[in-house]
Amino acid sequence: MKSGRNMTAPLGKTSYLKIARLMKMVGALMLLCCLHVSAGGYTQDRITLNLESADLKKVLVAIEKKTSYRFLYNQALFANKPKVNVKVTNAEITTVLNTIFSGSGIGYEILDSKLIVLKTANNIGRIQVREIRVTGRVTAENGAGLANVSVTVRGTSIGTTTDANGNYSISAPDGSATLVFSYVGYQTQEVAIGNRTEINISLTPSASQMEQVIVVGYGTQRRRDVTGSVASVRGAELARQPVQTPTQAVQGRVAGVQVISSGAPNSLPVVRVRGTGTMLGGANPLYVVDGIITDDIRNINNADIVSMDILKDASATAIYGMRAANGVLLITTKKGRSGRMVINYDVNLGIREASNLVDMAGPNQYAGYLNEASRFYGTGENIIDTTLLDGTSTDWFDEILRRGFYQNHNISLSGGSERVNYFLSAGYTTEEGIVLTNKFNRFTLRSNNDYRLTNNLRLSTLLSYTRFDHDDVDLGGAFNSAYRAAPYIAAKRDGRYGNTSAAGNVGNPLLGLEKNAIRGLGNRLQANISLDFRPISWLNLRSSYGTDLNFYKNTNYAYKFLNAGPENVFLVAGGNQLRQNSQLGVTDIDANRWVWDNTATVTREFGEHSFNLLAGVTAEKFNFSLTSGTRQNVPESQNQWY
Repeated sequence: MKSGRNMTAPLGKTSYLKIARLMKMVGALMLLCCLHVSAGGYTQDRITLNLESADLKKVLVAIEKKTSYRFLYNQALFANKPKVNVKVTNAEITTVLNTIFSGSGIGYEILDSKLIVLKTANNIGRIQVREIRVTGRVTAENGAGLANVSVTVRGTSIGTTTDANGNYSISAPDGSATLVFSYVGYQTQEVAIGNRTEINISLTPSASQMEQVIVVGYGTQRRRDVTGSVASVRGAELARQPVQTPTQAVQGRVAGVQVISSGAPNSLPVVRVRGTGTMLGGANPLYVVDGIITDDIRNINNADIVSMDILKDASATAIYGMRAANGVLLITTKKGRSGRMVINYDVNLGIREASNLVDMAGPNQYAGYLNEASRFYGTGENIIDTTLLDGTSTDWFDEILRRGFYQNHNISLSGGSERVNYFLSAGYTTEEGIVLTNKFNRFTLRSNNDYRLTNNLRLSTLLSYTRFDHDDVDLGGAFNSAYRAAPYIAAKRDGRYGNTSAAGNVGNPLLGLEKNAIRGLGNRLQANISLDFRPISWLNLRSSYGTDLNFYKNTNYAYKFLNAGPENVFLVAGGNQLRQNSQLGVTDIDANRWVWDNTATVTREFGEHSFNLLAGVTAEKFNFSLTSGTRQNVPESQNQWY
């Protein structure tokens, strides 16, 4: 990217109005979905409680939910203790504890790590707790780190989860404590701490993996009950890959699924499930994200995915009809769990560069090849006068390629209570392509929430917003010209370009990149709201409404440049590479879709037999609008690229 080049395409008044309306919608929906977070936030040192005739243990649980304090105690300590009434407002922890333990014979000691140890009052002075900080890594059988593994201290509420690389850190009361490691699909393991401060462990897959629940059309099933061909990939495996899209992350991981990607920033990978079924009807699979049907999942943040389930054969995809003939990719995103708030942050940084490039000929070797070919198979005369070679040696691949820096940041907050679970996340990705002037930026927001309104009525809201901008390039033209351009011509010197077209009828590839600006700006909003009602234990009624709003603008500006006269941009005049008039092309795409599903599911079990019946109706509407236009002799000022 050259200095002074704007990374985003300028927007006209109409586009600004569209984006303004979209941002208002995002703000309103995010506010609606996040109200419970602001309502449920508490400070760490001040507590408000109003409990009547409550067990002591219930009061301690309420304190743990509202603060970062944790309690360590023996269950027998509360035997035969009377119930208490607590009514405090914005009180300190010591005030609350003195109130509830008054006359109970229970004492406490608060440690620096906000661990509160409870014992009988006459023993409280003799409490000796040697807190230990334990770190380590949790891996699978193949040595890969496992993310989001639950690590807890047995018999306490102390716990944490592993990061994206499987690392964890936890504080235990003393060396006699035991750590419990648990993860879906793996056997739970318990390890005594002893005197160790570092514990690394490898988890073993569970033998009961056939009980694993996988997502199928309009519902879930146990793996052992699935008769069709279905593959499932965990979200943790996808998040570990340094790629932009979920389909790129699944490449080479699922039998029968072929993923072809150019690797260019914001490129759409080609996915083929069990080969190409048809040429004229399209061979792309159907994508379903949290119940929303779509044909493009580049807006999905890999870190937000719980699982990707791929339906491969006719029996598995039949419920979606003919459009699922090429397979179905079902993506389920994360939700919150009951418990205190958990904050996760991960970052991925790196560089990309081209490898195994073709070794290009130097100027003397290049001139020798051409002259020899002309003498034996052409006119018999030299094409290039070797006496005119001035020592310039240009590797055109080096001129148009670079080491591209990429970074990916993700942060999430999750938690909840018996009635409300929440998951909030934000992600930022930026990637420089290996070709000059090629760059991509993406920002994502997600809010997934569950509300248990009554014991048999549940409301779920899912909201995702993505904004991206990218500077694109003509890869085919750039690489083709770089492969053929003469190496004895300078790429650029003192602001002027080498005239490769005058030397060999091939355009200067560096000029081709810098004299074309291809820019895109997109805003996308996906939302889903569903209501589940279970009037009786074996019947579930579900109504779900999802929408997908997609706004994209592409601006393609071709700069004017001449090969002669006072406006000549070349070191040497002549040749056939020139553009006498600038040209601007603008394309606006507005697409929106809504889907309304209403289903009834009956599930009964009779001994070793089970019965499952699904019936429902779906309504769907899709609108697509494309407006494009071109104009010549538009000034180079980006403010006028409307």
